[in-house]
Amino acid sequence: MVLVENDAFAFSRLMALINSIDADQHTVIVMQVENEIGLLGTDRDYSEVANEAFAQDEAKNAPLEHR
Repeated sequence: MVLVENDAFAFSRLMALINSIDADQHTVIVMQVENEIGLLGTDRDYSEVANEAFAQDEAKNAPLEHR
């Protein structure tokens, strides 16, 4: 998947999780969809830890759990 598709997938999973927790209450939540890529001079965190996590590509398989 390309980055935009990954973002869309993660966003849809997040919205599904919120819905599963709050479907009965109908709480209004404001969600900012875009993160202004490049606003701070970079498109993402390039630290060693972030690069390792990014390379693992586990986010698409990780279950969303409410804690």
